Amino acid sequence: MKNAHRQSLAALILGAALTLGCRSVLGIHDGTLAATDPPNGLGGTPVMSAEGTGGHGAEPAGTGGGDGATDGPGGSAPTPGGSGGARDGGEPGDGQGTGGGMSTVTGALGSAGGSGGVGNGDSGTTGGTSATDGGAGSDGTDARPSDSRMCASPWNASAVPAYLLSIAAGGSTACSFAGKDLPALVAGVDTANFRKAAACGACLRVRAITGGASVVVPVVEVSGSSGLLLSRAAMDQVAAGADRATVDWTLVPCDVGTAPVRYRIKDGTNASYLAVQVRNTRYPVASLSIVTIAGPIPLTLQSYGYWETGSAGAGPVTFRLTDINGQTFDEPGVRLTPQSEFVGKGQFPLCD
Repeated sequence: MKNAHRQSLAALILGAALTLGCRSVLGIHDGTLAATDPPNGLGGTPVMSAEGTGGHGAEPAGTGGGDGATDGPGGSAPTPGGSGGARDGGEPGDGQGTGGGMSTVTGALGSAGGSGGVGNGDSGTTGGTSATDGGAGSDGTDARPSDSRMCASPWNASAVPAYLLSIAAGGSTACSFAGKDLPALVAGVDTANFRKAAACGACLRVRAITGGASVVVPVVEVSGSSGLLLSRAAMDQVAAGADRATVDWTLVPCDVGTAPVRYRIKDGTNASYLAVQVRNTRYPVASLSIVTIAGPIPLTLQSYGYWETGSAGAGPVTFRLTDINGQTFDEPGVRLTPQSEFVGKGQFPLCD
């Protein structure tokens, strides 16, 4: 009887050992860490690996899940957890990795930080995306429009005489602007700088050579002599009360804000003749054409400030504008109604 009792007790002890041995091979300890576990996360021991800190127990072929420990792609925060190993009888591991952080991948301007993803189940997901070209970086840098270019050398003149410009309210300027519609601050330039009307609408910053305040004025007129013409209000900004001053001037972008370009369609425009004045541009227009399937139809700038062609058709048309900096945009759907002004949607960006 004693021998039978001893045999039964031995069998019970042997069975328990076999059972525990099987559970150890599967790597399942119900959260209990074993001192003899191999250093690959198989037994649930939290160890560092290329894919993160080992999570719960895993199959021998599994890689530990859990918190990611390596840097994100170009970032400073952990990547998501690796592929979760099996635990508790084959359930997916907890991929608790947090991704992303600040990305160092650079767009056209600035760099955007990625949004951290959270990995769950079989594997962690990678955090966020970086900025594409022209995006606003997370460093707060504003993006330039993707089509902006380097600025051309600005038109300028130094130490030239400035005289008073007088335009009758009922008259018109060399740029075909009605006197009654002119703002108080306007200017005229000499024939060379008028550039066969290419200067019409261009904005100049004018300052007396003695220093002091400056004034920005649009070009609306041409002068028969050298130097600059300034309206009374503009002259008073640089030389209060004077009828003449010596000034420096340079071309600057017109302060159009977010306002688009406008197109003034001349009286007499029809299917075989088009004359259009381009207004409210940030920079002077260097070329204007009509986009067609057969190719562009160029317009020619006339000395009175209108662009003309005999091949426009009845419209609407798509204009292609290029400024003096080489920046280009298309303006579709322009209606060619005589004696009307079409308000577009496009505008030249600030050049760099």
